[in-house]
Amino acid sequence: MHPIPLTTYTAGNKCTGDVCTAVSDAGAQFKINGDHFDNGAVTLIVNRNNGTRLATYSVKAGPHNGYAGASFGYQTTMWDPKSGFHEACTGGDDSYIQAYDPNSQRWSERLPFKHDCH
Repeated sequence: MHPIPLTTYTAGNKCTGDVCTAVSDAGAQFKINGDHFDNGAVTLIVNRNNGTRLATYSVKAGPHNGYAGASFGYQTTMWDPKSGFHEACTGGDDSYIQAYDPNSQRWSERLPFKHDCH
């Protein structure tokens, strides 16, 4: 299992039926990516460095062209504090993400990242 990369995305308009609303352009949100997983469920956890759980996501890894093994890309609702109109960030990474593949019973390496601005 390879390390899981963290990228960002900018949400566009959100539509329900014929009604669309613009999403704030205040910054980008995090996208958690992974490949070299087994087909099926993968659990993503987001923790502060002190162990406090911030989020848990369930994703389905499957075959995608250009990626080894089963892969996924999960768009979170977590804002990247270093983007958009957010305050300037100081300090180091304060949180991490890990992926668990229940089919192989393996955890990915911890992926450190900045969750909060201080």
